[in-house]
Amino acid sequence: CAKCSNFNAQDLSNTAWAFAAQAFRHRPLLEVISAQAQLIILEFTPPEVAATVWSFATLQFNDNQLVAAMANSSVPRIEQGEYDPHSLASIAWSFATMAVAHAPLEEVIANSSCRQLGEFNSQDLA
Repeated sequence: CAKCSNFNAQDLSNTAWAFAAQAFRHRPLLEVISAQAQLIILEFTPPEVAATVWSFATLQFNDNQLVAAMANSSVPRIEQGEYDPHSLASIAWSFATMAVAHAPLEEVIANSSCRQLGEFNSQDLA
């Protein structure tokens, strides 16, 4: 994907999501998305982080470096209250599906979820 180096966070997230929605696991594309995402990790919005990790989990493509980068960049932003309930739930589901343990991320998701519990809908809690 020669043009992927020009992709921004939304482009990468949308592309990963589109392939996951079609259950099309194209390893070379996912590797390029991962590499580019790691270069611009701080540009990802909470929904883009959630969609990207959801896509990788759905496609059963566990990229340890990307997952760690997403987790590490998310922790301080979750602590600051930037993540909505849907993004928190999606990230928690994705990490559980990939069987990835990241104690700092788990802790801030739990704390933030407790603070926002009244804002979760039934889909977020499922």
